[in-house]
Amino acid sequence: MFSNATTRTESWLMGSIACTGILTNLVLLLVFCFLPNLRRPVNAFLLHQCLLDAIRSAYCIPFSIIEVEPPTICSALAGTYIVLVTCASFNLLTIVMNEVYSFSDITLGVNASQNCCCVWFALVVIWFAAIITNLGVAFMPGGRSAEQCQFVTGVTSNYVLHVVWLLLESMATLMTISFLRRMSNDVSRCNYYRLSTLVRATVSIDPTVQTYSQRRRSVMIDKRNIRETVRMMNYKLRILTTYTTLFIIMCLPLLGLYAIEPWVNASPETFQFLSMLAWSQPLLTPFAVYSLIRASGGFSADPAQFLSPFILGHRSSAEGDPPIVRIETRSSTFVTGDVSPSDSRYSFFPSISAAAAVCTGPRGRRASSFIV
Repeated sequence: MFSNATTRTESWLMGSIACTGILTNLVLLLVFCFLPNLRRPVNAFLLHQCLLDAIRSAYCIPFSIIEVEPPTICSALAGTYIVLVTCASFNLLTIVMNEVYSFSDITLGVNASQNCCCVWFALVVIWFAAIITNLGVAFMPGGRSAEQCQFVTGVTSNYVLHVVWLLLESMATLMTISFLRRMSNDVSRCNYYRLSTLVRATVSIDPTVQTYSQRRRSVMIDKRNIRETVRMMNYKLRILTTYTTLFIIMCLPLLGLYAIEPWVNASPETFQFLSMLAWSQPLLTPFAVYSLIRASGGFSADPAQFLSPFILGHRSSAEGDPPIVRIETRSSTFVTGDVSPSDSRYSFFPSISAAAAVCTGPRGRRASSFIV
């Protein structure tokens, strides 16, 4: 076992981790609450991650006391902490999924969803899944005494709990990696040339854009917007990949060591180091969340822009007139079609396809071939 001086040093270090994690995550939570630009449903999962990691950091305080004094409520601490870590991994998966489908909406010309009911439902599902999957091993363990506490360093008193917990974390992590891979493929496919062709060929809503110079200037604006969008998504992809990698490096080795502990005679220092590494993971969340928000321009953007459709190549038409879809063919002719103001934004791109479908002969085939 460790000496008393080493144990107290570890307790002070855990207390410092707790204070730093609570302070940084709470500061970011207050920023979310007081900046109108950030009070959007799409940012709810980032706010939820900060809240979870602030609570996880607070758990380092009772854990630091356990290092010095015998535990009295160890079962409650163990069960709730397991649920929090599982919930954090599920929420990370939700953040990545949200970014993947948000980028799909952008490339399809669909405005991001602002439905609060969907967000609340997702949060309820996250907590429900975390509690139900850990119910049998976390809240109803076989032993309630201090000798069977799940957080005694270097002692695996409930082997089934650690194995099930490792499986749950591994499952959530693998799903997160799969969605990160999908996000990377989407960004790679929607490169500059493909999206610029899409915007040039299919989207031109301003009926005043008629001359060659006007069309050229309009296409240049579209290309710049496309480059910025792809650059932003590449930056987000790097941030999420780095955060997920650090989550794996800092959290999963401790669970893996507990899972193989009956066959491996690991030193107490190894358990101590991996435990401190896992408890330090919530300190990274504020930096990752700040980087994601900064990449989206959330700290300085105009709140009004989040109330209007975010469509690549979207330009307002004359006030009071319905927007007109103009599809340019290879012969530099145009096929036009009205989009009624009552149409859903989800029917915007199908309206373009319908406008191209009314063409007959070679001109119609040329127009349709531009649509990605």
